[in-house]
Amino acid sequence: MSIFGITRYLAVAAAYMALANAATPDAAPSPPWRGVWQGAIGTYSIHMCLQASDYGALGAYYYDRQLKIITLKPADEKAAAAAVDSWIESSRDNKESQQKTLKLLAPNGDTLAGTWQSGAKTLPITLTRLPFTPTDDNPEPCGSDAFNRPREAGGNVSITNATFNGIPYRLISVEAGKHFNYTVSGFELVGDDPATHRVNQALTDGLPHSKAEMSIVYECSRSTLAQFGYDGEYRDLRRPILLSKRWLVTEEIFSADCGGAYPSAGVNYHTWDLRTGNRVDILSWLTHARAKQADPQGNAADVDPYSKLRRVLASHWKRDDEDCKDIPDSPSTEWMIHPTAKGLMFTPSLPHVIAACAEDVLIPYAKILPLLNPTGRDAVASIRADIAAGAEQAK
Repeated sequence: MSIFGITRYLAVAAAYMALANAATPDAAPSPPWRGVWQGAIGTYSIHMCLQASDYGALGAYYYDRQLKIITLKPADEKAAAAAVDSWIESSRDNKESQQKTLKLLAPNGDTLAGTWQSGAKTLPITLTRLPFTPTDDNPEPCGSDAFNRPREAGGNVSITNATFNGIPYRLISVEAGKHFNYTVSGFELVGDDPATHRVNQALTDGLPHSKAEMSIVYECSRSTLAQFGYDGEYRDLRRPILLSKRWLVTEEIFSADCGGAYPSAGVNYHTWDLRTGNRVDILSWLTHARAKQADPQGNAADVDPYSKLRRVLASHWKRDDEDCKDIPDSPSTEWMIHPTAKGLMFTPSLPHVIAACAEDVLIPYAKILPLLNPTGRDAVASIRADIAAGAEQAK
């Protein structure tokens, strides 16, 4: 996944939000407090968003100096949205701060007043309504430009030169701001030939190269705020783990909670042939697609081309606990495969229920060579020659 990777994820989340907020023929009108507000709690400047749907009311605010989201929940979650006038500070893990409440009076035109209370301490709330324009992607106040733009003003992108075994590339670091739960970095190759352009287009898909392109970074936050009133979390770390004259292997570690029903997390590996700029399916080095063979009765039967590979994987599998020990023997187990300096690395793609069993399996080239077809053997020979040449140059 990438949103660099999360474009599809956000599309699903947006559909989820649209469903949750869909109007019904007898839907109640929006509460008068719905909207984006700017003002102060005591002398501390804030921005606040309040919204409601058939599923309930929610809100959020942040202090302009800190920009960190504080979630608001109705003090009485069973109350109809129009009747909500008291809010409790909360967080993404639903830990409520019963000692911090906001009591809001009914709006007077475009002004809203109330009282913030923490224990015996109280501060006045004075707010003025800000105009906001609903969009297809962000129809709710908490996902709007009016609420989010001040938080997004400090983002930046830095591009620095780096090398891998003497081969140059450019590191792309995205700084969303300390108040966001984001860790994002990627890279691109150096070169102007068509193959390099093709690879870089995939490596940097959706990744901003300048501050002007930062809006895509913040869509995760906006989507989550509009659905739940808390900030999103996103981590996308891309790096080269093998780079030679001809070959590139990338690792992408990602996790995302951007709204929708469930968060997402995982790791991806991709191998590129830099002569062509094409991504390589390592499985094609091991066997062709499913073969057919006549059984003793002369009937065509499927032949499992991976039985020998599974035996090799099983001999290198170290997990012997009950839930994990049979993973390499199962024909249903799918593997991500990528070359390393010492052999082919196999990483199982497992269902969530047994995800804890995931473990990398390194098969040395000497062990895997007998299972490779001519294309695979030629590719492995090229990889090993490139690595040896790089090591020699490094001396």
